[in-house]
Amino acid sequence: MKTNGWWNCITAGDADGDGDLDLIVGNLGLNSRIRATQTTPAEIYVGDFDHNGTVEQIINCADETGELYPMVLKNDLQKEMPTIKKKFVKFGDYAGKKINEILDEDQLKQAVVKQSFMGETVLLRNDGGKGNLKLVVQSLPMAAQLSPVCGPYLPIMIMMVVWILFWGKLPRCTTRIRSL
Repeated sequence: MKTNGWWNCITAGDADGDGDLDLIVGNLGLNSRIRATQTTPAEIYVGDFDHNGTVEQIINCADETGELYPMVLKNDLQKEMPTIKKKFVKFGDYAGKKINEILDEDQLKQAVVKQSFMGETVLLRNDGGKGNLKLVVQSLPMAAQLSPVCGPYLPIMIMMVVWILFWGKLPRCTTRIRSL
């Protein structure tokens, strides 16, 4: 399983009550226009495409058919890259274009491209036993997927929800918070 995602934060605690530390890792969530799956990742292209000293980013997401298209609207992209206005005079000229039709070969070569294969906030359950580390990825319930999980206090709330939903009560443990 590919676990590249829009990870925001991490918190540790004994979520399954077996005496070892498990991790809850905050991600974008599933209530977003940015969709990512194991077979059709979301992509982000980053670079100074117009060589003006400002870095632009273009997010690609799949449509209903699984084809990847840039999410950015023509108006927004041409504010950052004025050459777009000349290349695509009408909105209809821009509509339905893929990233390789918007950026030229040199721009694509210089782009940093990252992919996200999952948007879910997850529990990384440590099933390795004493002294061994074996993390099993387990998506949290839908209630934890409705918004991005980030910030210093939200992981504690998510950890509490997980404990209550999966084990019916809150355990006694201390939790350290690390924002990424």
